[in-house]
Amino acid sequence: MSFISFTSSYFTSLNLVDNHLLERFERAGIKNLIDLSAYTSLELSFKFRLSIFNAEEILEKLFSILSIQSKNVYDMLIETSSLYIPTTLPTLNRYLNGGLRRGLLIELCGSWGI
Repeated sequence: MSFISFTSSYFTSLNLVDNHLLERFERAGIKNLIDLSAYTSLELSFKFRLSIFNAEEILEKLFSILSIQSKNVYDMLIETSSLYIPTTLPTLNRYLNGGLRRGLLIELCGSWGI
């Protein structure tokens, strides 16, 4: 999602910036969302003669879009995985409400053979 060019229909549906500003971005070599995210609000303000408020607003919208769309393998695994990792012991699974909970550190202690 983050490499979407400014000319794509998806980008235009985001209403991030107006067409006049898009043309100025493209002339400056900013072709996609990643290129735009490399700028700070101060740099955008100076380079494109925007108010600091408008530059910050553009970057806030941009980062909210990028953070919603970003996925990595771990996120996909968590979404598709069970919340619990079952053990091979049914009694232990019952006491643990289904197994070992993902994302927690659990230490089990006891003597051998019990």
